[in-house]
Amino acid sequence: MFHIVFGCNESYVKYLSVLITSIMKNINSQKTFLDVYKEANILPKIDINSLESREGFIFHILIDSIQEKTSIKLDQMIKHLSRENDYPAEIKLHIMDAELFKEMDVPIWVKHYATYFRLYLGSILPENCEKCLYLDVDMLVFSDLRELFCLDLQDYIIAASPDIKQWPGSLFVGKSKKDNVRDLIIEKGPLYFNAGFMLINLKQWRLESLEKRMVNVANSYTFEVGDQDILNYVINKKVIILPCKWNFIAGHFILDRKGIFNDFKGEGNQPYWYYTREEMKKNLQNLSILHYTHYVVKPWESYYTEFDVNYYPVHYDYYDEWWYVAFNTPFFNKELIKLNKMIKNKELENYSKTLAFVLNYKMGNIASIRIRNHLAYKIGNLILDTKQFNKILKFPFLFISMVFRHYMNNIISKILFNAIPYLKPLPLVFCIDYIEALKIKKHLSYRYGKDCEEMF
Repeated sequence: MFHIVFGCNESYVKYLSVLITSIMKNINSQKTFLDVYKEANILPKIDINSLESREGFIFHILIDSIQEKTSIKLDQMIKHLSRENDYPAEIKLHIMDAELFKEMDVPIWVKHYATYFRLYLGSILPENCEKCLYLDVDMLVFSDLRELFCLDLQDYIIAASPDIKQWPGSLFVGKSKKDNVRDLIIEKGPLYFNAGFMLINLKQWRLESLEKRMVNVANSYTFEVGDQDILNYVINKKVIILPCKWNFIAGHFILDRKGIFNDFKGEGNQPYWYYTREEMKKNLQNLSILHYTHYVVKPWESYYTEFDVNYYPVHYDYYDEWWYVAFNTPFFNKELIKLNKMIKNKELENYSKTLAFVLNYKMGNIASIRIRNHLAYKIGNLILDTKQFNKILKFPFLFISMVFRHYMNNIISKILFNAIPYLKPLPLVFCIDYIEALKIKKHLSYRYGKDCEEMF
């Protein structure tokens, strides 16, 4: 049996149902696992004598709570998909204890601690399960996943695909939660992986006590990319790197439009992607799993909520493919169709809100912030803060340093605005808080600073 694991909460189950449907619809039921094994273009392969005679998918859902009606729909869905695609499959729910994750910090773009559920895979899945595939919910499958289970993981802990910004010297940091404990500073390197897709050697995972070690790290340090950094730190390069077709990041489609430097291996000293442009194109042509992440809106969100550098909505390749599968997902398609209609009905509203946000940003966003960045305001604050004797002695040096930094920032800004004119803020008078912000100029700090500025 092939074990596939997901972590989510109740609100994400409907999106997970789309991923499961895409997995089931890409099974070629005319082929046995032995047939897939013989054709698999993946190395090293497991011993042919180790193939099980019985095959099928067991989908494990790690979740903190779930309503009975949702559980029933999942059961109905998988039975329908199994009959429709003539391939055995079942769903097992694993209820997670929320108390286990209270001390763990999630990245700012992650809305739920469900991402940490996977740290407990070794104890959640049955002991006789020695290999499993972990997938993030924001994915869509385009090939028969049985090919992955042909891979012999040997003594490696996982097989995964690359992430981003993995040039030599690129670091990730674990900030200690205790003042008397040093931070962790680790080089990424070519074996740093994106944890949204992992083929896991559970036998080795358990043997090396990964669960205990990762939970200790999660409770002791804060990482920018949460448990992905933790997994990379603890697994410590015991990973087989697979081609990016197994975890193709949708950010490839949008980075250029977002104005983000989008280069590949061999195109610079610090490439964004650690594979060549040709390898990326080849993998896209043979796409197996698309990961809707990295500067893209999720398919279940409106692409009118973000703009590219030319103020166009960020519609991108494969956004519509997700909805095609969603409309054909049994027992969940009605609520997904309803969601799609709601998104469509709010396109104009979302567009206007996003446009207003962008215009406010162009106007300098908030006039009060811009006025507080005036040299007069900075000087005034420095004067008012200079009350103690030791600060009086330091004042000339602090004053010169501050004025120098201010003028250097102005020079850099002018160069930037000349190069990218649309970034230049509009006059203060156009800011929405202009009248209120003018009151700052009446503050004692601003008036002191203005007098001092005029003196010099």
